[in-house]
Amino acid sequence: MGLGRSSVQTRVVSKTKVPKHELLWEGERFSLVVPYESQGARVLWSESLGYEYLRLPYCPVSGGSKGGCVNRFLHPVKGQRVQTYLGRRVTVRVQIWRRTLPDGRQFLYINYLPIEDAQPTRELVVLPTAELPEHLRRDPKSEILTFPTPEPLRGLIVISSIAR
Repeated sequence: MGLGRSSVQTRVVSKTKVPKHELLWEGERFSLVVPYESQGARVLWSESLGYEYLRLPYCPVSGGSKGGCVNRFLHPVKGQRVQTYLGRRVTVRVQIWRRTLPDGRQFLYINYLPIEDAQPTRELVVLPTAELPEHLRRDPKSEILTFPTPEPLRGLIVISSIAR
């Protein structure tokens, strides 16, 4: 079996009702390198969505008793299998969501939705700290959007234009 192929599929059935998903931001034309399964990507099946998707490696952030992470998911173009994206660089539309659990805890997650025939114009980075790096704070021409992770986690999703 090659690195880009998967014979394993995990069915996902939520044990916990998630009361609230809130879309915080959506934008297009990001570059994403999709890892192989051996690099941490997992093919999952969603009963509620009716298709398979990829859970990408977590982006760890600091804080909380066990630390935390920003979850990342790649949803395929309709009719495509997720395996076609493994190990490739793709241009994607990005959605940043906040999920609130019944106990009040909140988490951020990112959905990546592949788009075709487009060159990336933006970058997205998940930082393990709530501090914006000095070089980004100093650049007055840089258009930057930031999404801090909810407390007690301390992380930051940073969106910026690609430097040309």
